Amino acid sequence: ENFGRNQLLDSSISLSPLYPDLTIDLHVRIASALHQAFAWLQPTRTKMKAKLCFFLFLLIGYSLGKENASKEAKQEFNLRPGAADHVTVELQGVVCRFDYTANGGTSEWWTITLTKTQSDSFTCDVRRPNPPSYLVFDNFEVTFPPTKGKKSITVVSARAEGLDGQLPEGELLLDGSKVSPGKDFKKSLGLLEVSVKSKSQSKGKPKLKKRGGNPDVKRKKEEKEDL
Repeated sequence: ENFGRNQLLDSSISLSPLYPDLTIDLHVRIASALHQAFAWLQPTRTKMKAKLCFFLFLLIGYSLGKENASKEAKQEFNLRPGAADHVTVELQGVVCRFDYTANGGTSEWWTITLTKTQSDSFTCDVRRPNPPSYLVFDNFEVTFPPTKGKKSITVVSARAEGLDGQLPEGELLLDGSKVSPGKDFKKSLGLLEVSVKSKSQSKGKPKLKKRGGNPDVKRKKEEKEDL
């Protein structure tokens, strides 16, 4: 056995032309072996897929929540008996206002919700979330006032419920953009739902003033000035 010099193995080359007998074997580890050695530093495919799915889930949830929020406006209010009061809610240039006068023992928590059902249709919902309501309504009115001339509103339909269930048609009065009690109203109300259609008000073109006027009138005026 000769250990005094480097052994020349198969496919080995000499690195120096001056010392052809001095050879060195190069052993290079492939990339896959290096990756396996440091596998604990790299996330597995399963973890990457889980993170990607979680991110997509958050993105979809955010998009849906934003879209639903843009189609609904809701407000909770304390309906107190004894004094006239009102509450309003606005969505995309449409305003729903609920005026009321009620009497009873204690106040109740109610909600008013304005929902966009179609591109030009809205629904205003006024109700007590935990029915029935034991308040006595002396008067109420749901109106849709204009907002800086952007939209005109027309009531399409309305329905209401009281202690005895759904109110008949004679207990509601629909008039343009307003809903109020009819002549047969029995002062019981726990839910009021009004559907409307909106229409953007088009601005008329300003009339242009004619320049020059009538030439005959202008000529006669000049003749008078010369005299």
